[in-house]
Amino acid sequence: MAGETREEIHIENRRLMGQLDRDLKRYDIIYLQAPSGWGKYTFLQDYRAHVKDYQVYWLEEEKDEELCRSSRNTCRRGRLIIIPRLEEFRRRSINADIWKLLEERNTEDRFLFSSELPVPEDMLIHVASRSLITYGVRELRPSRGEVGEYFRKKGLPLDDETLLKIEKDLDNRPLCIYMLENPLRNSHRGYTRAVLEQCLEDTFSYLDVTRFRAFPLGVQEGLLELSCFEVLTPELLEYMLKITHPEAEQLLRYLLECGSVIEPCGKDCYRFSPLFGTFLNRIITKYLDLEEHLDLYRRAMTYFKEKKDELAALRFASLLKDEEQMADLLNRFLEHHASYTDFVLLEDYFLKISPAYIRQYPRLICAGAMLEAILDNLDAAEKYEQYLTDQMGEYEDGRYLKELQKCWIYLKICRPGPVDSDSFFLNMKKMREYWMEAGCSWIEDFMPNQVSILHGDKDYCELLATGRVLFQEKEEEPKKELEKLFGKRANGLIGYLLAELYYEYNQLDRSLNELSKSMSESRMGGNERLMHMCGVLLADLLTARNQAESADVFLLRQMDEEKEDGLYYENFLAHRVYYDLLRGDRERVDHWMKEHAPDESGRFYTFYYNRYLMKARVYIWEEKYMMARLILQSLKQFAGTYGMSYLGIQIRILEAIAFYREGNPSWKEPLSEALKQARRYNFIRVFADEGGAVYDLLREISPQDAGENDAYFRSMLSAVRAQMLLYPRYLKKKEGPSMQAFSSYEMDVLRLLALGEKNSEIAKTLCVSENTVKYHLKNIYQKLNVSNRSQAIKLVSEYHLI
Repeated sequence: MAGETREEIHIENRRLMGQLDRDLKRYDIIYLQAPSGWGKYTFLQDYRAHVKDYQVYWLEEEKDEELCRSSRNTCRRGRLIIIPRLEEFRRRSINADIWKLLEERNTEDRFLFSSELPVPEDMLIHVASRSLITYGVRELRPSRGEVGEYFRKKGLPLDDETLLKIEKDLDNRPLCIYMLENPLRNSHRGYTRAVLEQCLEDTFSYLDVTRFRAFPLGVQEGLLELSCFEVLTPELLEYMLKITHPEAEQLLRYLLECGSVIEPCGKDCYRFSPLFGTFLNRIITKYLDLEEHLDLYRRAMTYFKEKKDELAALRFASLLKDEEQMADLLNRFLEHHASYTDFVLLEDYFLKISPAYIRQYPRLICAGAMLEAILDNLDAAEKYEQYLTDQMGEYEDGRYLKELQKCWIYLKICRPGPVDSDSFFLNMKKMREYWMEAGCSWIEDFMPNQVSILHGDKDYCELLATGRVLFQEKEEEPKKELEKLFGKRANGLIGYLLAELYYEYNQLDRSLNELSKSMSESRMGGNERLMHMCGVLLADLLTARNQAESADVFLLRQMDEEKEDGLYYENFLAHRVYYDLLRGDRERVDHWMKEHAPDESGRFYTFYYNRYLMKARVYIWEEKYMMARLILQSLKQFAGTYGMSYLGIQIRILEAIAFYREGNPSWKEPLSEALKQARRYNFIRVFADEGGAVYDLLREISPQDAGENDAYFRSMLSAVRAQMLLYPRYLKKKEGPSMQAFSSYEMDVLRLLALGEKNSEIAKTLCVSENTVKYHLKNIYQKLNVSNRSQAIKLVSEYHLI
């Protein structure tokens, strides 16, 4: 029954054929599951012609009696039964015949199913018994080389850069690749944005004819009304389509069984498959006029407002360009959400609302100020803050004034900037005046997103330096101030501040003592965020005591308790990279850089500053000094603008290290500035934590800058040296090959090699034979520990050997 080989040119996935050959020896059933457009049918036809070890039976589009007859006829050993469109059989209720084939199979029989739907429940028993393996989009996706081979056969040879762009734009989905051929052939400029748009237009026209118009008219209309929703639920269908709940559930089941239209995304929740969802958004203007569009958006906004999903309703208010509704919805949303990520999420909506509407809501003014601060626009942030101040002077009493006062205090506590003892207690006093009756969540906002207070959203250097006597000798006074405002949830906060202070003084025993009390009190007060921050400081103390491995394990336990999508969790990850750098764990550092590190080439977000700083450290370790200095320059501007003193010290230390390793004599200036600032606060660990990376610099700096005779410098240098001895691999510079190892002949060959000359040209220049050149090259490769010409040239360039 094997059919003829297909003649037309198409994408050939030989890699998957080989994998299928191997897996058929291990599994009885292979299930190909992917949405339409991924070439399942074409691939199976190719494989059908390729199979040599089995008698192939192709079951497709057959009537019930023909399928039964096929099952009776296919009883011999060594069968490969291919069912390329399982959903068609399921839709026509011929499941029993399929399961009969499975039950009656011999030990040598194999089954190859293809479907747009997940593995049916009736087949899950085979998954459990490990006799079934599933292939998906990852296996079916053609490689860049296979796509290039297809276009080459079509007379359209493409370079690697073009193939990379196509892969990025179209994900190498076979349907889109086939649709790309004609636009590409008709283009005089190769692959352009216009070619991509025409390809997508042709793809969507194909889906319109073959998929969309195949639905009943009522289903078509329903799909258009649902096209603008990201998540589909029975309740949503019931409201938007004016149908009953059972009818909504039935429609969702029908769409799911059609395959490639919707896919599950949670309990009773569905979403359009990526290609079909994009298709609906592109063709909706073809089927709905402007007034129908607007009516759809209005009903959607009303639905989400009734569900109290302000963010979803806000999206439709934005589409309607209804500024009044947008301002109202933003205000409602901010009543329950006030994190940095929330402010950034709302940026596009803020840009669409005029200042007149924003000024009507204190929360919007506050959020606007925070958003501008996050984006490092201090002038704009202060302008918003002035709005609050002006309005507070216009109202004498009432709920609106209280709201203004709450927002003003929020900015004072959370917006980046310095805090000294005077401003700290003034803010405490104002908070008591403004919000005593509120259910204060401010203790969380006091340390909202960072892994420390000293390294947090505000800079507490002045408070800890000038106010340390108050905190150490009169601890009860600030403690009472905090308890008046926060209640018992403030327990442990003063102890934590002291623990951080003693850590910076390198008084590790005193720090641990205060931290132990803080952890106990925060646990009793139920302040989980403070407990986590105590955990991070404890990990740092363990590291300073030569227990970085234990610190990392401890921090990993802490991370398990955090939400993985939260900003605080990301800061945990960044802090953990420090322990990886101490151990020189390149694999873990590379993983963080690839998966979690912030993108410094995009917009600069101030609340990412600890993560940017960690990335600068990694760049220094990787000897990408220019990249490190670019990050440090942005951070330096932020620290200077907002008065972040501790961050300024860290930046200048890393800046000095980068300059020093580049051989730039400018390294002394930032290091001297860092020393001056750190000496003022008596901070030691800020240098000690950089260990061996900064030790040589401190030894070379001039006596007048270093102040070698003062007790501070001696204590600090001793702590730096101890850290260097504990963690010699921290930011350790790679050792380049020594040029003294090369003979004069080898040096001559190496110079010409670096210029890109071939062996024959090198031989001609040096007046020797090519065999002599090859002999010298062999010795050069061995001394450089490389295996070929390109690796040698790269190493010469990387280490500036010539």
